[in-house]
Amino acid sequence: MRHQRDLVFDVYLTSLYPDGYRKDTTVLAKEKGIGTVDAVAEFVVEEGRVVGFGLSGFVGQVTERARTHEGVRDRAEVWFDGV
Repeated sequence: MRHQRDLVFDVYLTSLYPDGYRKDTTVLAKEKGIGTVDAVAEFVVEEGRVVGFGLSGFVGQVTERARTHEGVRDRAEVWFDGV
Protein backbone atom coordinates (compact mmCIF):
# COMPACT_ATOMS: atom_id res chain seq x y z
CA MET A 1 0.00 0.00 0.00
CA ARG A 2 1.07 3.55 -0.62
CA HIS A 3 -0.36 6.50 1.33
CA GLN A 4 -2.64 8.68 -0.78
CA ARG A 5 -4.31 11.04 1.70
CA ASP A 6 -5.80 10.98 5.21
CA LEU A 7 -6.70 7.32 5.90
CA VAL A 8 -6.76 6.30 2.21
CA PHE A 9 -4.03 4.14 0.64
CA ASP A 10 -3.45 2.95 -2.94
CA VAL A 11 -3.36 -0.87 -3.18
CA TYR A 12 -0.52 -2.61 -5.03
CA LEU A 13 0.37 -6.28 -5.47
CA THR A 14 3.93 -7.40 -4.78
CA SER A 15 5.68 -10.36 -6.37
CA LEU A 16 8.50 -11.71 -4.22
CA TYR A 17 11.39 -13.64 -5.74
CA PRO A 18 13.41 -14.88 -2.70
CA ASP A 19 15.97 -16.61 -4.92
CA GLY A 20 16.20 -13.79 -7.42
CA TYR A 21 15.07 -13.85 -11.02
CA ARG A 22 16.83 -15.93 -13.67
CA LYS A 23 20.65 -15.70 -13.35
CA ASP A 24 20.53 -12.87 -10.80
CA THR A 25 20.12 -14.57 -7.39
CA THR A 26 19.60 -11.32 -5.48
CA VAL A 27 16.29 -11.20 -3.60
CA LEU A 28 13.81 -9.19 -5.62
CA ALA A 29 10.43 -7.71 -4.78
CA LYS A 30 8.49 -6.21 -7.66
CA GLU A 31 5.52 -3.97 -7.01
CA LYS A 32 2.70 -3.66 -9.52
CA GLY A 33 -0.49 -1.66 -9.61
CA ILE A 34 -3.59 -3.74 -10.18
CA GLY A 35 -3.96 -3.31 -13.94
CA THR A 36 -5.86 -0.17 -14.82
CA VAL A 37 -7.94 -0.38 -11.63
CA ASP A 38 -7.58 2.36 -9.02
CA ALA A 39 -7.96 0.13 -5.96
CA VAL A 40 -7.82 1.81 -2.56
CA ALA A 41 -7.91 0.75 1.07
CA GLU A 42 -9.68 3.20 3.39
CA PHE A 43 -9.20 2.75 7.12
CA VAL A 44 -11.76 3.65 9.78
CA VAL A 45 -10.46 4.92 13.15
CA GLU A 46 -12.72 5.38 16.17
CA GLU A 47 -11.42 6.72 19.48
CA GLY A 48 -7.83 6.42 18.24
CA ARG A 49 -8.17 2.74 17.30
CA VAL A 50 -8.41 1.16 13.85
CA VAL A 51 -11.75 -0.68 13.70
CA GLY A 52 -11.29 -1.96 10.14
CA PHE A 53 -10.75 -1.03 6.53
CA GLY A 54 -12.62 -1.23 3.26
CA LEU A 55 -11.29 -2.09 -0.18
CA SER A 56 -12.81 -0.36 -3.20
CA GLY A 57 -12.04 0.11 -6.87
CA PHE A 58 -11.59 -3.52 -7.93
CA VAL A 59 -14.76 -3.54 -10.03
CA GLY A 60 -13.41 -0.75 -12.26
CA GLN A 61 -16.52 1.43 -12.06
CA VAL A 62 -18.66 3.08 -9.40
CA THR A 63 -20.83 0.42 -7.75
CA GLU A 64 -24.41 0.76 -6.54
CA ARG A 65 -23.10 0.51 -2.96
CA ALA A 66 -20.69 3.41 -3.55
CA ARG A 67 -23.48 5.55 -5.01
CA THR A 68 -26.08 4.86 -2.32
CA HIS A 69 -24.12 4.46 0.93
CA GLU A 70 -22.17 6.98 2.98
CA GLY A 71 -19.83 5.16 5.40
CA VAL A 72 -16.67 3.31 4.38
CA ARG A 73 -18.00 0.01 5.77
CA ASP A 74 -21.22 0.29 3.76
CA ARG A 75 -19.80 1.46 0.43
CA ALA A 76 -16.68 -0.76 0.31
CA GLU A 77 -16.56 -3.73 -2.03
CA VAL A 78 -14.77 -5.70 0.72
CA TRP A 79 -14.69 -4.93 4.46
CA PHE A 80 -12.18 -6.24 7.03
CA ASP A 81 -12.92 -5.89 10.76
CA GLY A 82 -10.01 -5.12 13.06
CA VAL A 83 -9.36 -7.70 15.77
